[in-house]
Amino acid sequence: MALGIQQPLTDNKNEYSSDLYHEFDESGLAGFQTTNQFKRQGDVFVRLTYPAMDTDRLDISVSLLPIYHLAEDTYVDANNVEQYIVGSDELTLNGNLFFDYSLNESSALKLSLASPFIVREVRPDGLTRSFLANLQYAFKF
Repeated sequence: MALGIQQPLTDNKNEYSSDLYHEFDESGLAGFQTTNQFKRQGDVFVRLTYPAMDTDRLDISVSLLPIYHLAEDTYVDANNVEQYIVGSDELTLNGNLFFDYSLNESSALKLSLASPFIVREVRPDGLTRSFLANLQYAFKF
């Protein structure tokens, strides 16, 4: 089990406004959430991991990763008024599979697969994914 807090420490310089695209939207850009002067709120999470298989060379683990977004994110609208992004708070629940394969005593291949089971209604931070795969080569020195 692992616990964590993620708190953004800096503001970005985002100036995107979907209002600019409503008249001639053939690109689909008007459908994106406005993020002008975007302020992302923090998250808390708990990773629960269970070792499903443990052999000399291969370890397989399953994991649940609930991430709770602490408050609604904000942006500044065309009238220079800060607006809440309704639905940007709440819970995301991810499932993970980890495969760790030892090549020898000092190196290993690690494969991580993840997919969300529950997602927040709105994710203006660009972290929306339906599937994630990550392959690593680990070397001990």
